Amino acid sequence: MGRSATVKKVVWVLGAGFSVPLGGPLFRALISITTLRALGSWKHYAEQQRCMEGEGVPKDVTISASVLSDLVCGLYLVGVTRKLWDDAEQFLERLETATVEPGGDLARDVRETLRYLDVFPEVHGWSLANNTQEVWNRHKTQLSPALMHSEAVRYVAGACTAFLLRAEQNPRIVDESEQWDPYRRWFKMLHPGHDTVVSFNYDRVPDLLADHGRRLQRRDLFMSPFVDGKTVEGLAPNAVPLYQLHGHVSWRRRSSDMTVELESARRAPDKSIAHLHPDEAVIGIPGQTKLGMPSGLLKCLWEPAKAALRSADAIVFVGYRFPETDNLAKRTLLDAVKANREDAYVHIVLGATNADTPRVQAMLEWTRPKNRVRVHPLWAEDFLAAYERNGLFNG
Repeated sequence: MGRSATVKKVVWVLGAGFSVPLGGPLFRALISITTLRALGSWKHYAEQQRCMEGEGVPKDVTISASVLSDLVCGLYLVGVTRKLWDDAEQFLERLETATVEPGGDLARDVRETLRYLDVFPEVHGWSLANNTQEVWNRHKTQLSPALMHSEAVRYVAGACTAFLLRAEQNPRIVDESEQWDPYRRWFKMLHPGHDTVVSFNYDRVPDLLADHGRRLQRRDLFMSPFVDGKTVEGLAPNAVPLYQLHGHVSWRRRSSDMTVELESARRAPDKSIAHLHPDEAVIGIPGQTKLGMPSGLLKCLWEPAKAALRSADAIVFVGYRFPETDNLAKRTLLDAVKANREDAYVHIVLGATNADTPRVQAMLEWTRPKNRVRVHPLWAEDFLAAYERNGLFNG
């Protein structure tokens, strides 16, 4: 691919909607009967174990991740019924609050909701499975908000991994399937040295596309500073920098201070490991952990991502709706777009009938003249199949 000085810069901002056509879950529906079933059918996930701690519990007592994911899903659904939270984002945020404030009202509500799990025979299609009921009867006093929060992180990491298992195991799905065709087209049209990808997803869709490129003898695309063991400043000019601002299912925190050492960067860059180590996972679950990422754990990604937004000729939001629990990212991105020169176009791709489109459009219109913000009533797979690069730079 030629490297012309006249090639314009594009920043792609990806949210959950980018991966939905491939089977990825929207964050609002991340914890559900559907994702619970996907985890239950994933043998490797079910094999994970957690040692139980508490008064009178022997040190060798363990519970499988599949049972605990059942309890996480139950806690979430019962809490919806009790009006403690409305969706998975609120659930995760409030569960973390209950963890860091164990004496607070939310912690009390979570503990009380846990006691309701065997009272509700069926909630939104969920009830205690037989093996879960047995564990529940023996260990319900050890199911603290902190343990449930940790297992909710494992659940999220698993759900953001499970939908790609077939594609991970069979590269032909990525290389040849009709489902992946729009993504292959998008990948092929990226301009190394000029394009940047900013992702708020934890999943490995970009990694699988990079693997696809390598199978085609293309080695100039998608360079993550962590996965490649390079600093942001050292990114090669013939790459597409990939800034995953809320972490990744293949990253693991291995440091006690506010830095990140990623085991996967050296040992398993192509493996999803966050579900194996939920207490060391680097994924931006709503709450204080995510709030500290831009200035702490992932500062080395946020700063160049903001710089790319400020210098782009076009910015394309695909499936990212500025979630209500994502206020810091919302403000950071809007400030960066506002600092961009006024002739840059902003494109919004949220689907044909997405209720969030007007609010996203209104926020972005505060960053530049209204005629520079374009809404495309298309799903991600439609836009990626139809758009032409030159059309990103005009009205």
